[in-house]
Amino acid sequence: MTKAKRTLWHKSRYWLNGLVIIAPVYFLYTSLTPPALQEAWEEQSIGPFTATPTPANGEPPYLHDGESVKDFSVKFCDGCVEKIRYAYMSVGERPAPIPRGGEGILHGNRVTQHVHAPYPAELNAADKLWVSVQEWNGKIHHGGWSLDTHAAVGQATGKASSADQVVQQ
Repeated sequence: MTKAKRTLWHKSRYWLNGLVIIAPVYFLYTSLTPPALQEAWEEQSIGPFTATPTPANGEPPYLHDGESVKDFSVKFCDGCVEKIRYAYMSVGERPAPIPRGGEGILHGNRVTQHVHAPYPAELNAADKLWVSVQEWNGKIHHGGWSLDTHAAVGQATGKASSADQVVQQ
């Protein structure tokens, strides 16, 4: 019997099989490793509540259904979520009225609320990140964080403003 030629395939097939087995482990590890968390902005009082917004990532706003939005998480004080009827977030010189669509409405669980905040195409120096909260009795409270216009839109740092106004409906 003749000895088979040792081709490149015969020489390296065990190494290739090992790579095929190890590669999924690497990709599983990278997919399960969460991205770095962003720094939370200042906690601020919004009427009887306190809120702390945190950007979901350091990326600038993205287009969603033709609108520019940025994702945030908002943490309210313990026991506050049950007292809130409706909460929404907007970016502008003044708080936006209650949105008719789904953009800007806070949703989630008792610990952390999530929001896709609508962003303007260009930020002005007077623009702020506004969180508006409606209580079950109809009172609406607004709290704003100033946006640092020197940084990229998505990487703006939040400084709390003392502007809190109550609107009775």
